[in-house]
Amino acid sequence: MIMIRTPREEDWAAWHALDPALPFDRYLRIIRDRQGYLLLLEGEPAAVFRFSFFQERIPLGDVPACDSRFAAEALDLALLSWWEQDLLQRGYDRALLAAPCDDGILARLGALGFRPSGTLDAAGIPPVRFLFRSLQAGCACESGAPSPAL
Repeated sequence: MIMIRTPREEDWAAWHALDPALPFDRYLRIIRDRQGYLLLLEGEPAAVFRFSFFQERIPLGDVPACDSRFAAEALDLALLSWWEQDLLQRGYDRALLAAPCDDGILARLGALGFRPSGTLDAAGIPPVRFLFRSLQAGCACESGAPSPAL
């Protein structure tokens, strides 16, 4: 069974295991501002997703971080669908994702309706592709995933 919810402070160890680059103070802001989700599979943390805002008005998410024991494609779909429903409920009509320039990941996100909108290729960091999706075009998942009640 899949459960998606806003993380809690006591979830830090599980979150940090999946997203080790995130500092604890940012994690606390994710909780406070409801800008992230923890996906539990059979009660076990399996994936995390976090987002912020570009120019304070466009939601900007990172590609979900998934436990390698599970199928990333299915977890990505569940988390991104949840995110889209949450954003629609909050009144947003579009979203951006920042993804590594990995052909497999980009193809998977393209299949979900995310379209390339630019690349950041700066010295000292791995290249990042930005992908755009209009939320008015429908949710990435048409399988009837439950609406977020966070």
